[in-house]
Amino acid sequence: IALVLPDEQFKQHMMLFDALDNLNFAMGYDYTDHHHYKSLEALYRYWQTHDAKQLQLIEKYGIQRDQIEALKPTKVVEVEQFFEMLEALNLLGIDPKQKSYNSDVEAQYRSFLTLFASQKLPLKEWLFLWLKTLSRITIDDVRGGKITVLGVLETRGVTFEGVVIVDFNEGIVPASSAKDQFLNSAVRRFASLPTRSDREALQKQYYKRLLEGAQKATIIYDSAEEKLPSKFLYELGLESTEAVEGDLGLLYPRSATLAPQHDPVVERFDAQQMQWSASRFKTFLECKRKFYYRYIRQIKAKKEEELNEGAFLHTLLDHLHRDHDHYESAEEIMAQIDRLLDTLLPLQDAQSRYRKLLWREKLKSYAQSQIEHFAQGWRVVEREKEFACEIAGLRFGGRIDRIDQNASQTLVIDYKSGTVPKEPKKIAPEKITDFQMPIYYRMLQRRYQNLSLAYCKILEQGKMQEVMHLGERLALLDEKVGELRRTEGFVAERCEDLSRCTYCEFRLMCGRGEYL
Repeated sequence: IALVLPDEQFKQHMMLFDALDNLNFAMGYDYTDHHHYKSLEALYRYWQTHDAKQLQLIEKYGIQRDQIEALKPTKVVEVEQFFEMLEALNLLGIDPKQKSYNSDVEAQYRSFLTLFASQKLPLKEWLFLWLKTLSRITIDDVRGGKITVLGVLETRGVTFEGVVIVDFNEGIVPASSAKDQFLNSAVRRFASLPTRSDREALQKQYYKRLLEGAQKATIIYDSAEEKLPSKFLYELGLESTEAVEGDLGLLYPRSATLAPQHDPVVERFDAQQMQWSASRFKTFLECKRKFYYRYIRQIKAKKEEELNEGAFLHTLLDHLHRDHDHYESAEEIMAQIDRLLDTLLPLQDAQSRYRKLLWREKLKSYAQSQIEHFAQGWRVVEREKEFACEIAGLRFGGRIDRIDQNASQTLVIDYKSGTVPKEPKKIAPEKITDFQMPIYYRMLQRRYQNLSLAYCKILEQGKMQEVMHLGERLALLDEKVGELRRTEGFVAERCEDLSRCTYCEFRLMCGRGEYL
């Protein structure tokens, strides 16, 4: 019997349920799941973020806190000194007497010593390179389970009496390659390279031969709301098929203790008891379930480890205009940006240096656009300023990125590092849920005259996109806020637009994420 995985990463889930060692993983195990690798990875993450949680994780792996704090990740050393540091922490893994010993690790260690014999790098960069080297190692499965687990390519030229193919869903089968996105089909055809259609036809042939050689075959696919069966299911010419529901009792022998989930009901709701923001109001309009989890149940999203590009650029531009209400030249702006990047992002690892180079290049157009803006007489008068007001009986508050003025006008600017939708020719009230700029207008209309609003597209040449149809948006805002004020209770239903669930932190709780 063969268990075929179109996406080999799915083997992690299969391992969880292989309690009786029935499976034999032909592709082996990833060394990245090994205790030794995880220890090194935790150390690297701590050096990157200096997060206390990472330090606690390192201690759980058996490394003393004082040993870690005694190390300087920016210290420049030779490769032998780096490995001496790992050995002192008991993280080298090349001693045959140790439980973490692996012959492939020892081979990579000797190759690493030879390759970088004359190099000197900071400890943190040595660790990054060593982790990349270890991540390519796989550990053979020697348990001898009777069910062979293979990837699609490993099935070439072999036949099995029984075949089980899992995850036969669109987006997974056929598998797409990043190489297909780099060059389009016309260019690949001109260069006599295999096109996307060629790759799909080849994969279809693999599955066809595999199924034809089997006496019995089972194809499993996910039938969730946002999932579709692969188009191959209809193109393989399967004549006799039988659709059956999976017996989850095989995976979960104990009866479920969880009660069936229904849409939560908020019976008593008073919108006047809380202060609203543009994002909170948008969440209420788009998805009542997300609003319920975030603002009523107060469930916090997991803190991101990666640097948030949008938040960082907002901070950078705040500092850029903190002591200057305008600039005379693009060179002056770029010189200040260079100083701020080094100050706000002091890390000197390869990733941080790349980010600095990338943002310097992308912000050149922003600098030129700002000079043209200032040449028209505009001056920065406020940055990251908090305001509050009352709209249709509800309290609203918010922080405005920037306010500029010239001799007779006031311009409210909201920075955007992502994509900004184009202004529509005509307002569609049923589609509008983002009232950020109309709310800002309400906050400032009594303070400033001749008020206009615009988005500044930071990474798109710093272009200003003015907000149009403001009168219609304000009337719609008053109407929506009035409805909210009169709301005494609601059912926390899930939103109908599944595209909004893709990056939502509550998608698993709503049953719209990918999980077992």
